[in-house]
Amino acid sequence: TPYSWTYRASPWVPVKDPMGNWAGSKFSGTGNWQNVVAQQERNKDNYWSNSRIFGNVWGEADILKELMFRTSFGLDYTNAYSYYISKKNLEFAESPGTNHFQEAASFNFRWVWTNTLTYNKVFGDVHSLNVVAGTEAIRDGLGRGMEARRYHYLYEDNTNTWILPMGANDTQRTNNSWYNGEFALFGVFTRVDYSFADKYLITGIVRRDGVSRFAKKNRYGTFPSMSVGWRISEEGFMQNTKHWLDDLKLRVGYGLTGNAEIPRATNFAMLFSTEADRTNYDLSGSNTGSDLGYKLATYGNEDTRWEALKMTNIGVDATFGKGRFSTTLEFYNKLTTDMLIEAAYSALANEEIGRPYINYGDMRNSGVDFSFN
Repeated sequence: TPYSWTYRASPWVPVKDPMGNWAGSKFSGTGNWQNVVAQQERNKDNYWSNSRIFGNVWGEADILKELMFRTSFGLDYTNAYSYYISKKNLEFAESPGTNHFQEAASFNFRWVWTNTLTYNKVFGDVHSLNVVAGTEAIRDGLGRGMEARRYHYLYEDNTNTWILPMGANDTQRTNNSWYNGEFALFGVFTRVDYSFADKYLITGIVRRDGVSRFAKKNRYGTFPSMSVGWRISEEGFMQNTKHWLDDLKLRVGYGLTGNAEIPRATNFAMLFSTEADRTNYDLSGSNTGSDLGYKLATYGNEDTRWEALKMTNIGVDATFGKGRFSTTLEFYNKLTTDMLIEAAYSALANEEIGRPYINYGDMRNSGVDFSFN
């Protein structure tokens, strides 16, 4: 970086030599630093552009007095474009390098679509029921990218010549394209909230999600949770505390949640790639040429499944002083099972090949949380 080169520079070497050329570390005893001013001047015409468009649109409809339908669709689109020329560094001690021009473009978009039905009704002024059922679908990684490079340009400073085929022949030309790797999630869920006289509270949630990162046999996971609460401050024997205690609630909960966040779009599949000089084979046996083949790039694992977090908590919440003060005391116990970690293979498996994520190990975390506001 410019900062690292700056503090490594020899203080007695000027920015330019007496002939007006860039000075640097070519001289004996000056180290191997690069002329920061020269580097910034060479990079002045390079171009990077990143744009992003994201938004959300939703709609609601009252099917019945107590039943409402809502749909929501969100989109996130990104676009990137860049070009630059890496120029020769004639004053550098190690090597002036080879110039090359590179141009790249990529895009990606992600969408989220959520649909819910909500039923809300009060019975007899004391029973309150709220039920939500819905679906959620996510798609990500719907994009592509491409870059190309050409070496040995005769003119470096004239930007008009960069896009001309004035570099070396096709043997010195590189064309690459990449695929971001699609990710998909589909889930169904329901939530039920019930309260009696605003004193006794029950909440139950069940969610079932499927992700494309895992093999079909382990793709889906079901995650239930439940909590009960007792608003003690609404009881008759607490009425003499109303002048200073606004709310006092005791709650107990248990829940199971899942985690599938790994950086592999298809963790279950083996991935292959080509590489010049390493995947060429003389398929004809003529000893006069070779054909480009492919090699294993990343191992897959079909047995990987959802990481699960089981949590039990008991808490007390209190608000007093007409809402000016609040406090919470909570005892919790978390147990994470089937933890997702990158596999550790021996050197015999070829450390150059990427490794899949596997389920390995459990972790327990328990303690007490206290807060006062």
